[in-house]
Amino acid sequence: MENQETTAVQVAQPVEAEILHAEQGLSPMSYNLPSKSQITEYKAFLQNYDEFVNEMLKDKVDYGKIPGVDKPTLLKPGAEKLEKLFFLRSEKKCVEKVIEHDYSFVKYTYKTTVFNKSGQVVSTCEGTCNSKEKKYRYQTIFENQATPEQKKQGKLETRTSKAGSPYNVYVIEKTDFHDLENTIMKMAQKRSYVGAILEATNSSSRFTQDVEDMDHSNFSGSANSGRSPKTADKKPSNATDIRCADCGADKVKNPKTGKIFCKEKCWLKKDEKKEITVDDIPSFGDAPFPSEEPPFIK
Repeated sequence: MENQETTAVQVAQPVEAEILHAEQGLSPMSYNLPSKSQITEYKAFLQNYDEFVNEMLKDKVDYGKIPGVDKPTLLKPGAEKLEKLFFLRSEKKCVEKVIEHDYSFVKYTYKTTVFNKSGQVVSTCEGTCNSKEKKYRYQTIFENQATPEQKKQGKLETRTSKAGSPYNVYVIEKTDFHDLENTIMKMAQKRSYVGAILEATNSSSRFTQDVEDMDHSNFSGSANSGRSPKTADKKPSNATDIRCADCGADKVKNPKTGKIFCKEKCWLKKDEKKEITVDDIPSFGDAPFPSEEPPFIK
């Protein structure tokens, strides 16, 4: 009998609430609607948020604009600024780690949890990365730099530079990922972190994450298109963000004159020659200096 009375009380509570709201003149659909003051406060918040994004987040540093994508992609530095803006705290945890004994396959999965300043969980997101992804799976080598063994293993492809000049590269599938384990782990961490911050700050209307892991230098072109194997994984400290329009390789700057030249010295294949001074010769470290100056790359 006691159980029946308890059940009756529990069922009666929502009915009593409906009667109370009816007496106050509230319709059932308006029970959870925000008040006008709350709407005004939220509008002010959105204006402040947009002002922060427009003034404090920098293109190619905090976010990147990629051709063919409607919204800019949020990068890790931008996500870190949003985390501080909203007084959030994040924690990352590895939830999956797969490494073959011969390092022929590497995979990491991380989970990021975001907390507000009261310690409540506001979002979670998992991010994964593995060595079978195209950007890690294959290596590209210029045809004139490939060894006979690499030519036998690889597939010859013809690509086109931004200037419209064709060039050939060998695409070789990697079988050893010792040197990429840390890169793959960091990428999984970054993907989970950026996704969690996007959700926690309700920033999906301004940013996307679909292409957040692309190289910053690829925001105006395709990823690793024609890049030299010497510079595909690690960019030299004196290289610019723009690649040679003729061969696709990185360009370097002469620290003395500030002039920019192709890292691969592709101008040596051209017929154009002119007199130069010692200061005009680009700095290539210990590499021998060419006797010809390349045409200036505008």
